[in-house]
Amino acid sequence: MPNSETLYKLAGLYNVPIDDFMHLAIELDKNVYYDAPVPSPSSLELAERLEYFNNPSNKKKYLYNTNLEKELLYYFERISDDDKREIIEFTKIKARKKQM
Repeated sequence: MPNSETLYKLAGLYNVPIDDFMHLAIELDKNVYYDAPVPSPSSLELAERLEYFNNPSNKKKYLYNTNLEKELLYYFERISDDDKREIIEFTKIKARKKQM
């Protein structure tokens, strides 16, 4: 039986209210089993990002980047080269605008 801290973390990971997990834990203790809650798209995306950045080679690669930089680089690696060029051009425009 998982402890309350584990249930809290699972609820956050799957984007499910903690009450649902507590109810499930009580029912499991009675040997009544339910299907696990379906993770939301945002929790699945977060899990993928965490797995990516916890990979030992990526940990070293992004060691000195902020969380915001890591998020940008994570998504940047997943888009097409044309989209990357477009984002770079947009970033140049934003950087020039800030200097003015």
